[in-house]
Amino acid sequence: MFGIELTELLLFGKQVGIALAGAAALWGFVFSRKDFHCSTEKPCVIYDWIAVQLLPLFVSGVGIGSLSYFGLLVTLPASAHEGISYVPTNPEVVRSFEILTPLFLLLLVATVIILFAPGKKSNTFAESITYFYVGTFLISFFISSFPGWREAFDSQQIFYIGHGFHSIFTLGSVIVLDYLFLLSKRAHILKEHIFAVFPTISAAVWFGLAFDFASALFIIGGFAPTTKMLFMQTVIGILIINGVLLSGPLVRKMLAAIKPDGDGLSKTWETIAGLAGVISITSWTTITFVDSFEHLSLSYLEYVGLYLAFIILAYAGHKVVEWYQHRKQAPEFVHN
Repeated sequence: MFGIELTELLLFGKQVGIALAGAAALWGFVFSRKDFHCSTEKPCVIYDWIAVQLLPLFVSGVGIGSLSYFGLLVTLPASAHEGISYVPTNPEVVRSFEILTPLFLLLLVATVIILFAPGKKSNTFAESITYFYVGTFLISFFISSFPGWREAFDSQQIFYIGHGFHSIFTLGSVIVLDYLFLLSKRAHILKEHIFAVFPTISAAVWFGLAFDFASALFIIGGFAPTTKMLFMQTVIGILIINGVLLSGPLVRKMLAAIKPDGDGLSKTWETIAGLAGVISITSWTTITFVDSFEHLSLSYLEYVGLYLAFIILAYAGHKVVEWYQHRKQAPEFVHN
């Protein structure tokens, strides 16, 4: 229906899941490492707590990615055409199984170990999660880098690698950024610790976008002007404008709000921040989704209409989560 095939849907799920897991591991590692540079005990505890709070995102990503991948193992036929394509062909995906299956099993084992590890409130767990995050980030990075295997590192394979792992820095990172923004609603001191990392996350997103553009140069001859391509360029334009707002005036406003003499973030700016975050998530998800399906049969207006509907639904969900975070009790060491 609408040119959507099961194989492509599972590949999309794998990419989104691993992007989320990889980004949660990356930024969990960043926060867990910050406690090595603390001068007082309380900030160290808060950084560790934030790192642990990213575990649900990581587990969700592993779950989505693993279910999609093992669905591919069961359902993917090994016969399909070869050639230049944005999406790896079925034979290329099948050949990647030898690389990816051990990595997925290793990722699942590591996830089970951390979930059932004793003493999650101890210093030992806080220290061990640093190594867990760096290890699982590397695994996620390699998984996302091999959506298909052409048995040679030619220009197409290099494109697959760049076009694969950029999702950790783009789609995955914007989800983490919005999650952290919502998490900061619980207490002002959380804003102080979380907002300070936003410029770094924004820089990572720009890096991911730039690397995706660079990887596309390896197959520039394979691009064809289509309705889908026009829509994707429209969304990329929106992403760039939104990204300039996020990494520019909005981040500066957030950083000013958490200064000792700051007045906090006004309701207007909180709304702008929430909407900008939703636009980032929906835009990157839309690009990833549309890019995953080679034969989507929609008109430009249908693409735009569904995209806008997705933004509205996502913003409604964002407000529900925001309402929940406002009412959720902060940990004992957090003081408003």
